[in-house]
Amino acid sequence: MGSSAADSSEFNEPLTPLGRFFLQPEMNQIIHCAMGFTNPINIDAVKSHLKTSLLLSHPRFSSLLLRHSNGLQHWQKTTPSVDLDRHIVVINNPVLTTSPSVDHETAVNAYLADLSTTSAGILGTDVDKPLWELHLLMAHNCGVFRIHHALGDGMSLMSLFLASFREVDQKDDEEKGLGGGFVKEVRLVNGEEKNINIPTLASAGGKRSKRLVGFTGGKRSWVWLLEFVEMLWFNMVFVVEFLMRCLWLSDQKTEISGGNGVELWPRKLATARFCLHDMKLVKKTVPNAVSDMMKSSGSSWGNKFGMFHLPIHCHKSSGTDPLECLKRNKVMLDRKKKSVEAHFSNKIACFVMTYFGQKIATWFLYRLVCNASFTISNIVGPQEELALGGNPVTYLRINASSLPQALVMHLVSYAERADLQILVTKDIIPDPAFLAKCFEEALLDMKEAAAAIGRT
Repeated sequence: MGSSAADSSEFNEPLTPLGRFFLQPEMNQIIHCAMGFTNPINIDAVKSHLKTSLLLSHPRFSSLLLRHSNGLQHWQKTTPSVDLDRHIVVINNPVLTTSPSVDHETAVNAYLADLSTTSAGILGTDVDKPLWELHLLMAHNCGVFRIHHALGDGMSLMSLFLASFREVDQKDDEEKGLGGGFVKEVRLVNGEEKNINIPTLASAGGKRSKRLVGFTGGKRSWVWLLEFVEMLWFNMVFVVEFLMRCLWLSDQKTEISGGNGVELWPRKLATARFCLHDMKLVKKTVPNAVSDMMKSSGSSWGNKFGMFHLPIHCHKSSGTDPLECLKRNKVMLDRKKKSVEAHFSNKIACFVMTYFGQKIATWFLYRLVCNASFTISNIVGPQEELALGGNPVTYLRINASSLPQALVMHLVSYAERADLQILVTKDIIPDPAFLAKCFEEALLDMKEAAAAIGRT
């Protein structure tokens, strides 16, 4: 696979500021998307599917990351087309040969934990292929996409996955009772037009509460004025706090705090599984506790995300109301939604990277992560099941390379459930499976408390 100057006119796009940030050694990020399958993996069917999918036709997944003579990096289309044999890694034997009785989930998580501390195969000294791979764990019926974060953020990649990994005729959907949840599209496949049903992303649903906003006398004008003043106040407080955390303000050291170079320490990974119905029941009891995560199934491409800090309250005494902590977090989330902290974090990162260079910007954001206790992110997944090469996907789980923290969590919804991947430094948190169990039981406790309130 090579590249030529002739391709630059077809696709030659400079790397975005946040894309350059993810290529720095301190924050080199690889996204891992694990997909479990119902049937044994057919390698030929997987390759055939990928060749006709939107994944390979997307410029980022078929372009090299090159560097200009002036040092700036850019994407350039590959010539010839993508060689799938260089991107698909087939592993036939079980990944944990020392313990043949280990279940598939534990084995796959151990494999992902090992991958979390390396970028081998994706980004070496010479980048001579697009920055993604697909590892097929044949003994565990699992495929692991390794995608460099410089290609795009979670929402961009999820949108592309939805368009690439479910290609079913409308007739087949109607027979299965699935026709209502898909976006219809006509696509050219092998020279023939074919009706394609693309799964839609889940949304928070429900109607937004109406605000009392007005400019003409009476209570509404005062309510609007108070809300406006409150918004300005929280904007100022949260933005100042964000800048302080980037520079020197740090969380108090606890049992889960890491040390210097913690992102390189050996890792463990465990999965906490939740039912979306239970989450919705709890949310209904504590209205608006979770903001709308996506207004539509479409999203623009790139790394366009922000970060904000949330305080964590520890409850040591037994008998505490399971919903009390959630109610307290709801108050803080409502305040965060009235601020521009998340937008500000994105803009300040781009500004510093553009005008002060990669080293200063990387130090700036690296300190932001180091000064927080842990990181948690969430991605809205598909409401319907996906399939790759005609093989239905049983689960969809996402995690990323290690951050300079001892605890990093990623949540993604899929069909009627949501899976939380808990990546830990095993010297600090030796049993993440116990932590996952605690999270699962916490949701069940909140569900019971919510159901009790509903009966009264």
